[in-house]
Amino acid sequence: MQAGDTARSTRGGRMLRSLASMKITEVLLSWIALLCIAATIIPQAPYRPTGGLPLSQRVMMLLSLRDVFHSLWFIGPVLALMVNMLACMAVRMKVRPWSRNTPMPSAGLAEVKLPGGIDPHMLRQSLVQVLSRDYTLTGRGDDGPGVITGERGRARRFAPLIVHGSIFLILVGVVLAFSGYKGTMEIPQGQTLDVVTLYDGSHVHLPFGIRCDRFNVEYYASGMPREYRSDVSFISNGSEVLKRPVLVNHPVSFEGILFSQSGFGEISEASLAVSAPWGTQRFIAEQGSVIDMGGTGYRVHVMRIVPDMMRMGPGMQLLVETPEGRSMLWLFRDIREISREHPGITEEVPQFNPSLIRPYTFALEGITLRPTTVLGVNRDPGVPLVAGGAALFVVGICMIFLMAHERVWVVVEENQGILTVRLAQRRNNRTVQADGGLLEKIVHLAGGRA
Repeated sequence: MQAGDTARSTRGGRMLRSLASMKITEVLLSWIALLCIAATIIPQAPYRPTGGLPLSQRVMMLLSLRDVFHSLWFIGPVLALMVNMLACMAVRMKVRPWSRNTPMPSAGLAEVKLPGGIDPHMLRQSLVQVLSRDYTLTGRGDDGPGVITGERGRARRFAPLIVHGSIFLILVGVVLAFSGYKGTMEIPQGQTLDVVTLYDGSHVHLPFGIRCDRFNVEYYASGMPREYRSDVSFISNGSEVLKRPVLVNHPVSFEGILFSQSGFGEISEASLAVSAPWGTQRFIAEQGSVIDMGGTGYRVHVMRIVPDMMRMGPGMQLLVETPEGRSMLWLFRDIREISREHPGITEEVPQFNPSLIRPYTFALEGITLRPTTVLGVNRDPGVPLVAGGAALFVVGICMIFLMAHERVWVVVEENQGILTVRLAQRRNNRTVQADGGLLEKIVHLAGGRA
């Protein structure tokens, strides 16, 4: 390696260690904790409308503490903590030797002297048999002059990496959560919808449709709802692919999106008859719907549907577009009875006249109430990563506290007819005092003395 490459490698190593600094970790975690405290004190408004806002206002919203967990004050430290975790893992992979051929430590050695007359080769074989009962042997004397090596609990060495990796996965899941959305869908019984109304007022189209097959609500004797349930079907490419009940506290997941029972309501549907010299057409209309009168230039907008309008029974308000302009029309199901009780009312109030818009005559035949289910919609692509990271974190912590990685080195040396057995042990990368039980086994091999 050339001098320039060595210098760059050294600078890169120093930068990596700086990014992996524990002080940086402490500062970032403290900052995130302070933001969490701020979010509990400052009233939060996390779903403010952003459509149509200029760039300057959107930037100000990202800096606002009224939406802490969607602000740059929170996103920035989370991204920095991700870099810190990656650097910690890289440093650990680089600094910790993963080779099994680690040299025998010079500190913490224990010695056992054995009397002469013992064959060193036979002694090594006996030591191999003794150590193999408790350790996985990684060397039988080939690592040095008679050095026998063994280890156990090797998986413990990966525990810190697992913990760091789990935290990184959780942080990635937190970042991915910003690409999700939350909203609601109000689906009338028997209808299929694929549009979600988000909490900020915008809309998202789902890649599939949801049909409310049946909605049912049960009440307590006091009139309060006891349980409400929606039987829904998921429609993809025109085919029903899944049918599930959705109840309170029992959500349903489909294609990574969680659907929960959020509420219920009712919509009014009007049965409308439109007569003309060439025939009569009948429509089922909802509030907000638009009826095109067959390319004649007439369009009917259903403005309101009221079960009891002005105490005159069921009624509806229409806005009719004609080639000449727009006209407002009020329809009553019981217009004949109203006219008998109030003679001339259709002349005094022309908007009450069903035949006001020529050549059509409008008639409200009836109003029905259809139940609707309100589903909460939550798409959070980071949930699997957060769940996996949490599981890995528990595994890593259990490995750290419940497992131990041990290494043992034994070397047999002969000097002037006396055999000396030297023993060294490390536990979790720290030199420890030699195991007394192992020393006793070595002494027992030849009746020596420690």
